[in-house]
Amino acid sequence: MATVRDRTARAMGLCHTLVNTFSHSWLKRRDLALAQAELQIPQHSLILDCATRWGSKQKMVERILEQVPAIRRVLDDRRHHHLNPRWQDIAVLESVNAALKPAAEFTDLLSGESYVTVSSVKPVLKLLTEDIIKPSNEDTTLTSDIKQKMCSVLLEKYELAAFEKTFGKALFLDPRYRGIIFLTLVKNPQSSKRCWECRRKEEVVPVNQWLQMKGKLRCHLQQRKRLLETC
Repeated sequence: MATVRDRTARAMGLCHTLVNTFSHSWLKRRDLALAQAELQIPQHSLILDCATRWGSKQKMVERILEQVPAIRRVLDDRRHHHLNPRWQDIAVLESVNAALKPAAEFTDLLSGESYVTVSSVKPVLKLLTEDIIKPSNEDTTLTSDIKQKMCSVLLEKYELAAFEKTFGKALFLDPRYRGIIFLTLVKNPQSSKRCWECRRKEEVVPVNQWLQMKGKLRCHLQQRKRLLETC
């Protein structure tokens, strides 16, 4: 079976080509602005992803999807017709955006330098893998595969005992998560045994506490998002 990278290679390559085509021609940028005004589309420039900018790939894909009608109008000639996104490309980009967008805001919120984020790693990891980016029946096959790959990478990345011990201590000391149990996230309970025994001795997270934790975490992240927007 083809990998996710193979299935998205053409669509992502087309995004790069479109961004470079418009960035290297002021005439096309002018025509794009005119098309945006005629079609009543937000007058936004195209975005190029960057390996050192978190979330830039999702922003590039989302902006291309937003500007597809204007792009097709500008490139509707014999010379540039091959650059127009096909319906297959649009379907792939929509699937990629549906998988990456739910996790994009968490990347920005957890990269802050003026507030503590280490204690939110385990709650966010649980919220992502068990709710936000968990594959669902409504997802396309490609979206489901991307989400499944993201979940496996996240869980493998933070399964080391040293990480579990550090995150467990930070979580225990943070008053925002007082009374919330996260024992189900620990594969090796001995790595943070003392920390968890200070909380409670249950091994299963009750549904009402899980819902309470999600509400607290979402409220906290929304406050951080508003703070970032005002800066």
